[in-house]
Amino acid sequence: MHNNLAVLSLVLTTSGCSFALVQGPPEGHESMAYFACTEDRAWPIADVLYAGWAGLFGIAVMLAGTSNASEWGPEDGLGLIAISGLSGIAVKKGFEKVSACRRAKLEEAQRNRTFVPPSGGRAGSGGGVPHWGLDSQRSNSAWLSPSATCSTRLDRGTGRE
Repeated sequence: MHNNLAVLSLVLTTSGCSFALVQGPPEGHESMAYFACTEDRAWPIADVLYAGWAGLFGIAVMLAGTSNASEWGPEDGLGLIAISGLSGIAVKKGFEKVSACRRAKLEEAQRNRTFVPPSGGRAGSGGGVPHWGLDSQRSNSAWLSPSATCSTRLDRGTGRE
């Protein structure tokens, strides 16, 4: 009886971290500028480790419970295996919530992305398209290979050689 209470107290205090601590994206996150949810996989991974430990320990208890010298019975091992299965459900739910959060955060970043045109761009350079400082590299093209400098042979802006 004492063993069953010890196992039950261990289970109640250590399993199911994903149920309690992992938050998926909130409802209506599609229209929110910012929201918080769990992007880290640490809690589901902790549940994976716990589920594996409980399952292996349950099998060991079942095997040890078949001898007369053991205080553990096969039913104790079955209980641990059942707990391992419940922790497996927590693992699945935890990874689903984290994946949903990551997708929602990516969508949020795409919604909130703004384009700032580069300052000092020349006229006719494509408006808000960044030029990444290529004009300064074109003027000093001695270090570039001939295949990379095709555009330097064109008269700037006219398209003629």
